[in-house]
Amino acid sequence: MLFLPREKGQGVIEYILVLAFVASVTVAILFLVGPIIGNVFSPSNGLPSTATPAPVVVYLPILVNSPAPTVTPTPRLPDLVISKFNIIDVGQGTYQANVTVFNSSSIAVEYDHQIHNFHIGLYAIATGQELKPDTEPFITWGAQGAWFGAGQSRIFTQIFSANQLGGSGQYTFYAWADPWNMVMEPNDDKCTLPFVAGIEQCDNIAKMTLNLPF
Repeated sequence: MLFLPREKGQGVIEYILVLAFVASVTVAILFLVGPIIGNVFSPSNGLPSTATPAPVVVYLPILVNSPAPTVTPTPRLPDLVISKFNIIDVGQGTYQANVTVFNSSSIAVEYDHQIHNFHIGLYAIATGQELKPDTEPFITWGAQGAWFGAGQSRIFTQIFSANQLGGSGQYTFYAWADPWNMVMEPNDDKCTLPFVAGIEQCDNIAKMTLNLPF
């Protein structure tokens, strides 16, 4: 079988022609498709751009630690009250006043080694008049603070006549513990609460009404 001899330069020329053809086709494709690919990756098509994004500003509340309010403790003090009060007709135009003063606090009247003496006043107010701060009692008892430890009481008694009040008539009697505020107490207000035998009582004041004939 006979073979024709192959020239040496023929293979190289064919290889060069193939490469030239491939390069020409590639350039043509890029020339036609290049603008389309560029539009796809353009920022106008919604894809990310290389521009620096605007900063995001977040406002946070400022927390300030306010100091806690200062609470002043209420001092513990004695508390004088009228626990019992009555006036008894003992005959012959005379009457007996009986007043019981009670320290309802767990603190003695003489606390912190201080002496707190005071008075108990008995007032007679005629009909149409009223008890005022400057009204003078017609009976006064002196009381020593040492008598009134925590929860202690004491009875004060006095006999009087209608003549001491200026005559017969209807009077409202008030028994008042410490009317001049010699003892510091948590409550010195004058209020009235129902009590027995027509007597009205509150804290350190009690009252009752009687008709006193001659």
